[in-house]
Amino acid sequence: MEAIADDQSRNDAQYLTTYVRNENPRLRTLTLSGDVRVELLGGDCEAPLIHKLIVLAAHARSGASSYYYALTVDGGAVQRIQELRAGNAC
Repeated sequence: MEAIADDQSRNDAQYLTTYVRNENPRLRTLTLSGDVRVELLGGDCEAPLIHKLIVLAAHARSGASSYYYALTVDGGAVQRIQELRAGNAC
């Protein structure tokens, strides 16, 4: 199983319904635009941007494969980050 090859414990990996490994050679660091919009699932729409970025980073670091992110980039800067959830269709 690929999750185990990526250092996840066998115990945790057995319960994953989805596992995504991004090996895109075009990975790069982008700047956030001054008016970036961050849309989190179940988040407080009125929360300050810094709070949303902290929550986003925590989700990304957790390795939870149920979250993924769509980024809108224009002129080399991220304009929008939308948190999405992967899951079973039924």
